[in-house]
Amino acid sequence: MDIREFYKSTKENNQNSTNLNENNINNEENKDFSEYNDTINKYKDLSQEELYSELFSQASNLKSQGKLDSQMLETFSSTLTPMLNDEQKKLLNSIIERIK
Repeated sequence: MDIREFYKSTKENNQNSTNLNENNINNEENKDFSEYNDTINKYKDLSQEELYSELFSQASNLKSQGKLDSQMLETFSSTLTPMLNDEQKKLLNSIIERIK
């Protein structure tokens, strides 16, 4: 095999590898989107009270499993707060205090 054949085969292998990686990434993105879409559909028809009830139930379960603590809630709050208006900040703080 001369250098041209080697280069051509290497280039083709790299292209195939790139295509496979792109397909894997697209499949993962589609899977993530599908999961988000499923979650949205699960909760979209619930009233505000039903949503709160579900939120507090899930938070309670996570806390009992050791998967949710005050520090995690504070981190979540500090990440989200800059994107909220004053009313939303008050609501978030109220919810977090209730979960704690």
